[in-house]
Amino acid sequence: MHQRFRVGLLYGILLAVTIALGFGGARAIAQQPVGAFTQGQITGIKWLKPPKKALDKPYTWWLSFHFPVENTDDIPYGGVAAFSLLDSGEIFLMNHTEYVPNLSSVLLSREIYPPNHIFKKDELPRFIMTCAWPLDEDKKPVSMIYTYAERDDSRFEIKDVDGAFLTFDSKWTEVPAKRVRSKFATHDYCGEISKTKKSSAPLWLSATKY
Repeated sequence: MHQRFRVGLLYGILLAVTIALGFGGARAIAQQPVGAFTQGQITGIKWLKPPKKALDKPYTWWLSFHFPVENTDDIPYGGVAAFSLLDSGEIFLMNHTEYVPNLSSVLLSREIYPPNHIFKKDELPRFIMTCAWPLDEDKKPVSMIYTYAERDDSRFEIKDVDGAFLTFDSKWTEVPAKRVRSKFATHDYCGEISKTKKSSAPLWLSATKY
């Protein structure tokens, strides 16, 4: 039977650091991928002088996760999750999906509703940890891949457009794992969600309307 994903290939293309995840007695491999990166962004608008019947729409949060795959015949598939750390030290789940067909290039997104229809800089996550877990043929995680990003305050932008509305844009850019990894080390959030499909971290801005 042809395997869509061979563990040996993953070991060959990733820089491995072996640790036990410690959930359900199963062992997985924690990886810091060579050439992998995560980037994120939040965009939105707030009306100052709304046209008749116009309402503020939700903001869009998105995150891209990439790592290089040398053999396109063996692209891994599996699940992805993103967690954030605020300046206050609180950790939140940003989003997750249990299955994507191509883990080498993933886009996560969701609609969010800022409590005041706009964000102050210190209300946004400082760091984002993205983790992906390739699955074997029994749909069990065989490894864990991590990337990290930090809020880029130099690219934080709120623009007033003719006094009619404000546009909002904040970005997160990739940073080395050694700068961020320990900040998420209080709990194995990635191992937990990959095995239970649930997270002890609350969802960031869980409201579904203003």
